[in-house]
Amino acid sequence: MDHETRTKASKRQDSDWAARVVRNLQQLEDDFFFAAGHLSEWMMTEAGLAIEKVVTPPWILIENGWETQVVCPEWKMIRGVGTGDMWLQIA
Repeated sequence: MDHETRTKASKRQDSDWAARVVRNLQQLEDDFFFAAGHLSEWMMTEAGLAIEKVVTPPWILIENGWETQVVCPEWKMIRGVGTGDMWLQIA
């Protein structure tokens, strides 16, 4: 980064905003932990719905505990129920 780029970057910083963020770090952390579970569930649901739209036979979408898997049930099973030679797993 050259001198001119550093100068422009320092002028773009808002020290009042930065100070407010630092003062509220504990609240930000609390808010993150409150929302993380909900956001994770929402994102997994949305990912499953999006994948479901593009999965075509012989592939199928299955829910396996906390995971969503795209498998081909016609292929031999080598690990667990519903998981054959190849699969896509979203966890």
